[in-house]
Amino acid sequence: MMWRVVLCLIAVVTSISAAGQGKIMLVGGGGETEGGWSNTPYQWAVDHSENKKVAVISYSTEDNWIPDYFKSLGAVEADNIKIDSRTLADQQATYDLLMQYDAFFFKGGDQSYYYNYFKSTKNRASHCR
Repeated sequence: MMWRVVLCLIAVVTSISAAGQGKIMLVGGGGETEGGWSNTPYQWAVDHSENKKVAVISYSTEDNWIPDYFKSLGAVEADNIKIDSRTLADQQATYDLLMQYDAFFFKGGDQSYYYNYFKSTKNRASHCR
Protein backbone atom coordinates (compact mmCIF):
# COMPACT_ATOMS: atom_id res chain seq x y z
CA MET A 1 0.00 0.00 0.00
CA MET A 2 2.75 2.49 0.91
CA TRP A 3 4.54 2.02 -2.43
CA ARG A 4 1.28 2.82 -4.24
CA VAL A 5 0.89 6.02 -2.21
CA VAL A 6 4.48 7.04 -3.01
CA LEU A 7 4.05 6.30 -6.72
CA CYS A 8 0.80 8.25 -6.83
CA LEU A 9 2.39 11.18 -5.01
CA ILE A 10 5.12 11.42 -7.57
CA ALA A 11 2.64 10.99 -10.40
CA VAL A 12 0.50 13.77 -8.95
CA VAL A 13 2.81 16.49 -10.16
CA THR A 14 4.86 14.77 -12.83
CA SER A 15 1.92 13.83 -15.03
CA ILE A 16 1.31 17.28 -16.45
CA SER A 17 -0.33 16.06 -19.64
CA ALA A 18 -1.43 12.74 -21.03
CA ALA A 19 0.97 13.06 -23.96
CA GLY A 20 3.96 14.17 -21.87
CA GLN A 21 7.00 12.05 -21.26
CA GLY A 22 9.01 12.31 -18.07
CA LYS A 23 11.32 10.66 -15.62
CA ILE A 24 10.61 9.45 -12.11
CA MET A 25 13.21 8.97 -9.40
CA LEU A 26 12.13 7.18 -6.24
CA VAL A 27 14.37 7.58 -3.21
CA GLY A 28 13.41 7.20 0.41
CA GLY A 29 14.52 6.75 3.96
CA GLY A 30 17.21 8.34 6.05
CA GLY A 31 17.75 11.86 7.25
CA GLU A 32 19.38 14.40 5.01
CA THR A 33 21.52 15.84 7.79
CA GLU A 34 22.58 12.45 9.18
CA GLY A 35 25.02 11.73 6.37
CA GLY A 36 22.71 9.09 4.92
CA TRP A 37 22.26 10.66 1.50
CA SER A 38 24.17 10.00 -1.67
CA ASN A 39 24.46 12.95 -4.07
CA THR A 40 24.12 10.68 -7.11
CA PRO A 41 20.31 10.40 -7.38
CA TYR A 42 19.73 14.06 -6.55
CA GLN A 43 22.37 15.14 -9.04
CA TRP A 44 20.61 12.97 -11.63
CA ALA A 45 17.31 14.75 -10.91
CA VAL A 46 18.90 18.17 -11.43
CA ASP A 47 20.80 17.05 -14.54
CA HIS A 48 17.62 15.66 -16.12
CA SER A 49 15.56 18.71 -15.26
CA GLU A 50 15.10 20.81 -18.39
CA ASN A 51 14.83 24.18 -16.65
CA LYS A 52 16.85 23.21 -13.55
CA LYS A 53 14.04 24.38 -11.25
CA VAL A 54 13.20 22.19 -8.25
CA ALA A 55 10.04 22.46 -6.15
CA VAL A 56 10.49 21.14 -2.61
CA ILE A 57 6.95 20.26 -1.55
CA SER A 58 5.96 19.79 2.09
CA TYR A 59 2.96 20.14 4.36
CA SER A 60 4.89 21.78 7.21
CA THR A 61 7.20 24.72 7.70
CA GLU A 62 10.66 24.05 6.29
CA ASP A 63 14.12 25.54 6.43
CA ASN A 64 16.27 26.14 3.35
CA TRP A 65 18.55 23.10 3.75
CA ILE A 66 17.04 21.07 0.89
CA PRO A 67 16.61 23.98 -1.57
CA ASP A 68 20.22 25.02 -0.87
CA TYR A 69 21.31 21.41 -1.38
CA PHE A 70 19.68 21.26 -4.83
CA LYS A 71 21.28 24.62 -5.72
CA SER A 72 24.68 23.22 -4.73
CA LEU A 73 24.03 20.44 -7.28
CA GLY A 74 23.34 22.93 -10.07
CA ALA A 75 19.67 23.85 -9.75
CA VAL A 76 19.17 27.45 -10.88
CA GLU A 77 16.15 27.68 -8.60
CA ALA A 78 14.92 25.53 -5.72
CA ASP A 79 12.04 26.64 -3.56
CA ASN A 80 10.07 25.38 -0.59
CA ILE A 81 6.38 25.12 -1.44
CA LYS A 82 4.06 24.44 1.47
CA ILE A 83 0.84 22.68 0.50
CA ASP A 84 -1.01 21.80 3.67
CA SER A 85 -4.63 21.36 2.61
CA ARG A 86 -6.82 20.00 -0.17
CA THR A 87 -8.13 23.52 -0.75
CA LEU A 88 -4.62 24.84 -1.42
CA ALA A 89 -3.74 21.81 -3.56
CA ASP A 90 -6.78 22.44 -5.75
CA GLN A 91 -6.24 26.16 -6.36
CA GLN A 92 -5.42 27.32 -9.86
CA ALA A 93 -2.63 29.48 -8.40
CA THR A 94 -0.99 26.38 -6.92
CA TYR A 95 -1.22 24.58 -10.25
CA ASP A 96 0.25 27.58 -12.07
CA LEU A 97 3.09 27.81 -9.55
CA LEU A 98 3.97 24.12 -9.85
CA MET A 99 3.94 24.34 -13.65
CA GLN A 100 7.05 26.55 -13.39
CA TYR A 101 9.11 23.60 -12.12
CA ASP A 102 10.12 20.35 -13.75
CA ALA A 103 11.71 18.57 -10.78
CA PHE A 104 9.69 17.85 -7.65
CA PHE A 105 10.93 16.70 -4.26
CA PHE A 106 8.33 15.58 -1.73
CA LYS A 107 9.57 15.96 1.84
CA GLY A 108 9.29 13.13 4.30
CA GLY A 109 6.83 12.59 7.07
CA ASP A 110 3.45 10.94 6.76
CA GLN A 111 3.13 10.40 3.01
CA SER A 112 -0.63 9.87 3.28
CA TYR A 113 -1.00 13.64 3.82
CA TYR A 114 0.28 14.29 0.32
CA TYR A 115 -2.03 11.69 -1.15
CA ASN A 116 -5.07 13.03 0.68
CA TYR A 117 -4.27 16.66 -0.15
CA PHE A 118 -3.76 16.04 -3.87
CA LYS A 119 -6.33 13.31 -4.57
CA SER A 120 -9.07 14.57 -6.93
CA THR A 121 -7.55 18.03 -7.35
CA LYS A 122 -6.09 19.96 -10.31
CA ASN A 123 -2.64 18.68 -9.29
CA ARG A 124 -3.28 14.96 -9.45
CA ALA A 125 -2.80 12.08 -11.81
CA SER A 126 -6.02 10.56 -13.10
CA HIS A 127 -4.87 7.02 -12.23
CA CYS A 128 -4.28 7.78 -8.53
CA ARG A 129 -7.68 6.99 -7.04
